[in-house]
Amino acid sequence: MKSTVAILLVLMMFVLCVAGLSLLEQRLSNIRNTGRIRTVGIDVFEDYNKTVPCVELDWGFVAPGDTVNRIVWVVNPGNAAAVLRFNTSDYVPAGTINYTSLVWTGDGATAFPNVILETTFMLHVFSNVSGIDEFSFNITAWAE
Repeated sequence: MKSTVAILLVLMMFVLCVAGLSLLEQRLSNIRNTGRIRTVGIDVFEDYNKTVPCVELDWGFVAPGDTVNRIVWVVNPGNAAAVLRFNTSDYVPAGTINYTSLVWTGDGATAFPNVILETTFMLHVFSNVSGIDEFSFNITAWAE
């Protein structure tokens, strides 16, 4: 009888530990992120109709190893074609830069005057990310 109770207690503790680790893993596997967008010489919008200026990308919760895409529409309000460029800065926490990469399909693209260009930002969070459960950074996009 005592051995049966002991075995049941050990099994219950094992199940509780596994469930606890699973909950901890779920909590740590979703990383919250936003990126503020600043533009120079171009306009960026959340919609094709150019009714909502894009000032921030909300990536939502991103699991380690995931890539999340956000589409934005770019307009060159100038009177000559220009090449689009971007960079990132002000990572919080600073170590975030070591665990993420951002690619923009607009980088290097030619933006013609007043033509709406659909582009995509692709954020990848490396699978080895650790010690970060929320981060932010700034994105600057411009035309040359």
